[in-house]
Amino acid sequence: MEPVADTFAFIPLVIENDSKVNGYILAKISNGIELIYSLAKDYKAFSYQSDSITLNDATKFVLTVLQLNEKVFGINKYQITDTALFTNDPEHDKVKEVVLGGRLFGASCESITWFTQHCGTPAYCREHYGIGKCDNCGTYCWPVANTIEVCTSTEIIWPAGGIGVTPNGGGPETGGGGPETGEIPHYYPCTPNNPNPETPPVPLTSTNNVTDPGDCPEPGPGDGWAPLPLDEPEYHNPCDTLNKYKQGQDFNAIWQLLKAEVPTRHEQLYIFNNLLEPISPTNPVYMSTGAENEFGVYPYNNESWFTGSWGWFHNHFADEDSAGLIFSAGDLNVLAEQVVRDNDFFQVDYKRFMIGVVADSGAQYILIVDDINKFTNWATNLMFNENMIEIAYNGAGLNQGTLPLSVKETERRFLKLIQNTGLKLFRGSADFQTWTPIELTHNGNTITEFPCPN
Repeated sequence: MEPVADTFAFIPLVIENDSKVNGYILAKISNGIELIYSLAKDYKAFSYQSDSITLNDATKFVLTVLQLNEKVFGINKYQITDTALFTNDPEHDKVKEVVLGGRLFGASCESITWFTQHCGTPAYCREHYGIGKCDNCGTYCWPVANTIEVCTSTEIIWPAGGIGVTPNGGGPETGGGGPETGEIPHYYPCTPNNPNPETPPVPLTSTNNVTDPGDCPEPGPGDGWAPLPLDEPEYHNPCDTLNKYKQGQDFNAIWQLLKAEVPTRHEQLYIFNNLLEPISPTNPVYMSTGAENEFGVYPYNNESWFTGSWGWFHNHFADEDSAGLIFSAGDLNVLAEQVVRDNDFFQVDYKRFMIGVVADSGAQYILIVDDINKFTNWATNLMFNENMIEIAYNGAGLNQGTLPLSVKETERRFLKLIQNTGLKLFRGSADFQTWTPIELTHNGNTITEFPCPN
């Protein structure tokens, strides 16, 4: 029979009544079939340091098991309980969660993508990432996207005792000259295939990277990870939220004050709590005024005003460099920080939270998170800081080089920018009593209104 190229297949192993993959059988199929198996706990016998594209380091071994677990149970988000995984600097750079992307199907090499939330000390993340809020908390977490190629054909050293199956299904036979036991051998770094019986086996790697096979004991229980529950979709109707808010007298008063600020050379910001109730010492509205002729009104010295708030409205002042702009890149970045990235500090509830702007064109808009799962993915994996959002604005033609624009064209470009972000844009009437969701049709050129039911 002519030799054929090797094909590889992963077969997940699940203990009865368990809810996660406990290991796998790996099959190599050519003119016959050879099988080996590994257990999820075996990762502890491999090196924790990155080992190129092979399976012979702990992180890639765990990634393989996680990919199989996603295939079987549909879960792609995991808590990492062994903080030495997914990092070469566990003292400063700890990984709490992993979100998988891509697939592992058992070809000779497959690309796996995963998204991690790295959590480091303030000094470390300041030095390496320049994150400004590191001084305000014990640790700071930031998103990192990773892609790696995992191969099965080049780095697996198939044991001499590997079970073989004849092409015509004639039953088990020895694979590579091993005993005819019919048992599938355990692929384990301390017992690789050793073609020279006079030389003792040498571990491929071990936890402390030594070559003494006696110092590579079988790992104890524990997989280093735990599946996190799937995010359940929450019912959330932004129209209902706005219909309630606009009934409050303070809601309208804030918009009128902001409208009056547009002809000035200042930005004004109002941070509010429950606008369904009258303003009071226990239900305050905070105001911040920006410097003359300067864009930006963020109250850095009073950032705690945002904690637990229900939203904020502000204005852009008329200026030829920003004419026509709706929400800025900085506005969207603050929203992402408050709702997703740093919600432990800001403690806002996205189902009632909104941001608003009276644009320098005189039109007014409100932005609300409509789909928290889409917005979380956008804010953490795609546009994970203000620089990335600025790049997106430039790509959408919303920068000083393209402004001023007409109101309609600005709306069209901004709506295209926020497609698939989980955000919903509302355009307000001149009396602030009607707020209409606007979207782009599928051709990306026509703005369509979807009036809220009263």
